[in-house]
Amino acid sequence: LFVAGAAVGALVRGAATPTPGSVPKVVASEGRRGRMSPYLVSIALLTGVTAVATVIVDYLFKTVAVASYPDKEELAAFFLLFHALTGGVGLFIQWFATGRVIRRFGILGGLLMLPVSLSVGSVAALLNPKLLSVILAKGSEQIVKQTTHQTSLQLLWVPIDTAQKRLSKPFVDGTVKMAAEGATGLFIFVAERLIPFPAVLRWLSAMALGLVGVW
Repeated sequence: LFVAGAAVGALVRGAATPTPGSVPKVVASEGRRGRMSPYLVSIALLTGVTAVATVIVDYLFKTVAVASYPDKEELAAFFLLFHALTGGVGLFIQWFATGRVIRRFGILGGLLMLPVSLSVGSVAALLNPKLLSVILAKGSEQIVKQTTHQTSLQLLWVPIDTAQKRLSKPFVDGTVKMAAEGATGLFIFVAERLIPFPAVLRWLSAMALGLVGVW
């Protein structure tokens, strides 16, 4: 489904190119044929690496949770409590801390909070893939990604020309992200069948930690 979504996104991106005369000449003459600048490539790589790392962390979290709570009702209660707590903490941070963090440390500081928090969780899951360690990894990803990281990521698009943004942002936020998530899902599917459990959890934790280094 992710691959199909990425393909549809690419097709729609081509079909949605403004026709000459409907927008300023700079858009009609350069919009579709213009190459992505190094700055845009960096945003695309950041988006792709984020997608891969978060899919791995999500898989680790759900796999360990299912193993820890074999009873369906207990598992449902655990997920409910986890998402309620992370949602509440995330809402508090978004209201009272995100703006202050970005003003104090800048966009780079806001972006670095997610890989730093994920690295702590990934190291914990690598050393001991138990419920507490994956809660640390997933909880930090769930909270930070939706607050300081997402806000900082959107601010990266502010300096980009409106015409270029109209063409590049759907490609980066849609096609690149979905392709990265789909490829990661396929990789995990194969890894599960080649590496015995729970060793596969440590391998994936190491991979997430390596991605944080690239990040």
